Parts: sequence; structure tokens; C-alpha cells
Amino acid sequence: MERVAINSRKRFNRQLCCVHNLEKKGYTSITTNKNKTVLYAGATNAIERRLNEHHYRIYPNTFTKRYNYYVLIYFEECEEVNNAFVRERQLKSWRRKKKEELINASNTNGEDIELVSSSSE
Repeated sequence: MERVAINSRKRFNRQLCCVHNLEKKGYTSITTNKNKTVLYAGATNAIERRLNEHHYRIYPNTFTKRYNYYVLIYFEECEEVNNAFVRERQLKSWRRKKKEELINASNTNGEDIELVSSSSE
């Protein structure tokens, strides 16, 4: 299977992605803790799974576990997962005020967004 290198910065050790995975949809999200003191931008190809990993603290010694990031306050769907990771890097480079403006444009109260599974439709 052909592999494609992804430009990496400090924490992006997702160096190689299978071309097969680039055909999947991706999601970019912003999560926060219950007190809304910190914003965390992330990207994934399975947003429900990823939110459950945050909520149930699956991975020890991670940033999201330490700060209890499991409240979803913003997300975007991308046609390809690679685009979601590019968008994640963009959001991470923004200052908090700009992220808050983006969140408030679609979620004015900053409430936890409940995802409706496509399998339940």
C-alpha cells in the first residue's frame, strides 16, 4: 500500500498515513473542560470514538486526561481526514479570542454538543 508523508510539527507524529485512510471523512473539533478554562483543538476520522476516549480517559498521561477535556463545543466535518488535520493545525495556531468567535458563531451558549449517531437514523 502506498504511503504519503504528512508535514509535521512538534507533536504531529502522524508521519505516515495510508492513502486508503485519506479517503475517509475527517472531523476537526474544539473541546473544553466543564469550567471552560482551556480550549483543545483536535482532529480524527471517528469523532464519537475520540470523544469517548476523552470522556472515559482511555489514554494515561495525556493533555486531555490531565485537563478533563470532554465537552464538545465545536466541530467541523471535512471531506478527507487529511484536511481535518490541516484544519486542526490552523486552529491550534489561533489565539483564544479567535477560537471563541468561531465557536460563538455556531454555538452561542458554548454548551456541550450532543452528536446524533448516523446508525440511529
